Amino acid sequence: MSRPKRIIDAHHHLWDLSENIHPWLSKAGPHPMFGEDFDALRQTYLPATFLNDIGDLPVEMSVHLQADASDPVRESLGLNRMAKAPASRGFPHAIVGYADFSKPDVADILAAQAEISRVVGIRQTLHHRSGRPLDQEIWVRNFGLLRKHDFSFELQVYPRQLSEALRLVDRYDDIQFVLPHAGLPQDRTAEGIQQWQNAMCAFAKRENVVVKASGFGMMYRADYLKHTAAVIRDLLAIFGANRCLAGSNYPVDRLGASYADIWQSMFDGTSELSIDERDGFYFGTAARIYKLNEH
Repeated sequence: MSRPKRIIDAHHHLWDLSENIHPWLSKAGPHPMFGEDFDALRQTYLPATFLNDIGDLPVEMSVHLQADASDPVRESLGLNRMAKAPASRGFPHAIVGYADFSKPDVADILAAQAEISRVVGIRQTLHHRSGRPLDQEIWVRNFGLLRKHDFSFELQVYPRQLSEALRLVDRYDDIQFVLPHAGLPQDRTAEGIQQWQNAMCAFAKRENVVVKASGFGMMYRADYLKHTAAVIRDLLAIFGANRCLAGSNYPVDRLGASYADIWQSMFDGTSELSIDERDGFYFGTAARIYKLNEH
């Protein structure tokens, strides 16, 4: 009963290491976050493999999140071509590309992304950045260029970055923000959970913010079952089902669990939702935010 009738996988990645650089995948040796297991990601992952991972799950559409910041337009163009190949069955149906708002060419990058039919939003991860870009006026001013293209933005920040993030959200209250990976609730101590819950409550007061349940295998690895359902129930209580969406974060989350098990852990966390609420969580919110009804 907890399995939805239809799913949009609102957060996954594909990469062809023979076509794009992907510097973060090209470095030899263990990864600072994933250790030696990171070798499992240093291989091409294309729609055929993704579709095989989906199996019999009712995943009807998907959203690709940028994975190569070295040449973002090239990545988006390649994904767009990939999606049009018959064997890809339209996957990915939408693309969230990359742009660096601190760079002088960001307007040109955004314009080029906007010319690519499936690009609907932009991501620049901020949780691990040095130099506090959210406090840099040039970065914040350039951020407003998103308006020209009606792009959403993936606001990937830690709970401790709440004050800076809220200033951005409030300044651009006409831009749609998405909090990926459940707002990064990695610290599961009592203090860490409270800080994360406080941050989610503050974001939920802003109507231009939604939250994405994703990244559990990445954040918790083998312990993902211990935390996933609890995190999702908190998100539902704070945001409501129609301001939540869900994604696999595959193949990155493969380091923690199989594709089917990642989704089953989310089904467990949404088992008490009504049919309509479940459809909003797994399909409707993502379709609205990423304009998939227009494709």
